[in-house]
Amino acid sequence: MGNPWPKLELGLNLGASYKGFDLSISGYGRFGQEVWNGSAAAAGDFANNQNNFNGIIPWTQEHPVNDRPRIVYGDSRNSRSDQDRWLENGSFFRLSDITLGYTVPARYIKKIGLERLRASVTLQNMVTFTGYSGLDPEFADSGIFTMGADYCSFPNPRAVQFALSFTF
Repeated sequence: MGNPWPKLELGLNLGASYKGFDLSISGYGRFGQEVWNGSAAAAGDFANNQNNFNGIIPWTQEHPVNDRPRIVYGDSRNSRSDQDRWLENGSFFRLSDITLGYTVPARYIKKIGLERLRASVTLQNMVTFTGYSGLDPEFADSGIFTMGADYCSFPNPRAVQFALSFTF
């Protein structure tokens, strides 16, 4: 079910500088693939009487219209398994690196014996645009036969890096 291969992959690099300040932005995205949300499938298993979703109203004869199947304790036909209801649009665009830097003018740093002094801050993986409800639309899969299956892999880390570089 579904197609794990993106129809479009793209990357973006932008850069600008003005009076000693510089800004660079890098991003990439994948569009048009469907992914299986394994964390939602695991959380939706009611066979052991767990309720991982607050306020769930399952299908009943009194409430026949719903987006969830019936829930019966200990029944393997509940909402868990490889069903197409766990397929989602896996499209995303991520700003992978945003760097803002400042280079101190040479006339100020020559007095202390430096040729160049630059300070910068880099934000990594801080912004991701997606409709995917899992932890990260860019999950790690274990190979060609599990492409497009998110088995609750850990999301890409977010990081803030500060840098100070000197040239003597």
